[in-house]
Amino acid sequence: MVPQLARLRSLLATARLTNPSPALSLFGVWFAIALHLVWATLLLVTDAPQQTTAIYTLSQLFPNQYGLAIILLAVAGCSTYGLLKKGSGITDRVLLLAPQQIVLGISAAGVARAMILGEFADGTARSSAFLIADQAPALLALFVHSASIVFLALVRPWR
Repeated sequence: MVPQLARLRSLLATARLTNPSPALSLFGVWFAIALHLVWATLLLVTDAPQQTTAIYTLSQLFPNQYGLAIILLAVAGCSTYGLLKKGSGITDRVLLLAPQQIVLGISAAGVARAMILGEFADGTARSSAFLIADQAPALLALFVHSASIVFLALVRPWR
């Protein structure tokens, strides 16, 4: 019984953020970096990704596929630098993560619109439940990224 009690205390201590894992706090940002690198790579090869629901709204703002790819690469680069830079300042790190948050927000807004209307970006009609199941990862990416930024600001694992 004593080992279970020690494990429970350990879990409670972690939940209170007294000893958080830096990997946990960075997961949401690294996921978004990987997502934007995949999108950028695909856009450099073909224009087909512009018609996907998660990228469609971004492609309406930046119609040139190569321009959008460069923006996604820049956003991923800023976030990577924000995570890896030396120093313990929080303001500059958050400012470097902000462009990625904006891009995720625009993408999530397009996905939410599709979910509400029950229609993919290409006009294919499906039930809202289908679209929610299909597009939830793009919407959740925004919330996980937001939580990661807040977690980074509170915990500051680079100290």
